[in-house]
Amino acid sequence: MADENIESTENTEDVEIQDGEYTYDVSLEIDINLPKKYSGMLKSLTETSSAVTFTPTDDMRLDDSGLIHSAFLMSAVEYAVHCVINSKNTYIQSVKAEYLAPLEANNTYTIDAKVMYADKKKKMVFVKVTLSDIVVFDAEFNVLSLDEHILDVKLNEK
Repeated sequence: MADENIESTENTEDVEIQDGEYTYDVSLEIDINLPKKYSGMLKSLTETSSAVTFTPTDDMRLDDSGLIHSAFLMSAVEYAVHCVINSKNTYIQSVKAEYLAPLEANNTYTIDAKVMYADKKKKMVFVKVTLSDIVVFDAEFNVLSLDEHILDVKLNEK
């Protein structure tokens, strides 16, 4: 029986959910077994963009003030990146990121990821995270799309 806290993102059909809350213009081909709490919720997906909402909870706080540890945001941001690349064998090669404002518990943030460059093996994705109209994070991801899973890649032995 599947864990109810795990969101399976595997989807073999184009989907548009009836209530209009989600819009998928393309099929989501990946399967990320990460609790929704850490990945956020995929709201839209096209061939070149994804949108995810992320609401950090009180147990993600770094201190008593409600400041959220940045690793939780990065988890949700990486989920948005993997969704927009939409390939089972992706590997994040590098990230240039700026945290522009602190995150607080119980606010809902919007993560927008867009593919800015793509060839067969390499992709560049820009990500912007906002709270209302305030940009709180932006980043550039370089992502590899491999023929096989990164853990199955054999390194040349010398």
